[in-house]
Amino acid sequence: TLFRSTAPARTMNHQKQIPALSKAISPLPRKHPERPQKQTAADLRPMADKKTADIFAIIRHRIPTDGDGVTTLVGLKGCPLACKYCLNPQCGTAKSERLTADELYEKVRIDDLYFIATGGGITFGGGEPLIWTDFILDFINYAKPRADWKFTLETSLAVTLDDATLTALAENIDLFIVDIKDTDPTIYRSYTGGDISLVLRNLGTLAAIVPGRS
Repeated sequence: TLFRSTAPARTMNHQKQIPALSKAISPLPRKHPERPQKQTAADLRPMADKKTADIFAIIRHRIPTDGDGVTTLVGLKGCPLACKYCLNPQCGTAKSERLTADELYEKVRIDDLYFIATGGGITFGGGEPLIWTDFILDFINYAKPRADWKFTLETSLAVTLDDATLTALAENIDLFIVDIKDTDPTIYRSYTGGDISLVLRNLGTLAAIVPGRS
C-alpha cells in the first residue's frame, strides 16, 4: 500500500481532463464552478447488504494521472465536503447509475489486458468514494479472484471510519491518493467546510496499520 498527497481532485469532465499534481510523501501500504452542497454518508450510502453504489462517471485509459499504469477512473457520487472552487461539482448533481459490484466489473473488464500489461487497474474517485466503502470492498473482493488489477483510492479521508474499516481498506487498496488541502484547522474549515482533525486521524490510523511503513 502506498500514500500520495495531491493538489485538489481532478475533474471528471469527459471533454477536458485535467491531471492533478501528485507528490509521493511516504512509501505506505484536482470561470469557477458553483460550490456544491455537503452530502453525508447517511444521505448516500445504501444498506450494507445491497452492496451498490451511485456511479456518475467511468473514464477509461487514464495515463498516468490516477495511479500506476493504465487506469479506469470510477466516479462515485457525493461528497461530505463543500469545497470552494470544486473541480467536480457534478459529483453531487450529475445523473448517476446505481450498480452492483458484478455489474461494474462487467463494464470495466474490457481493459483487462491494458491493466495487466501496465500494472494498472481501477481507481475510485468522486466526489468522495469512501462514502461507498462497503461497495468498494465488495467490488475488490469480487474482482480479485477474476483479475490481476491494482486498486487505487483518491480520497479526502473526510469520512468517519472505524479502525476495522480502515484496516480492511489498507489490506485491499494498493495506493491511496490523499487530497489534503491544508493542515491548518481554520483554513481547512474555511476552504472545505470540514474538520482536518478527522482527516489526520484517519491518515494516522492507516499509517499505523501497515507495519514498517510510517
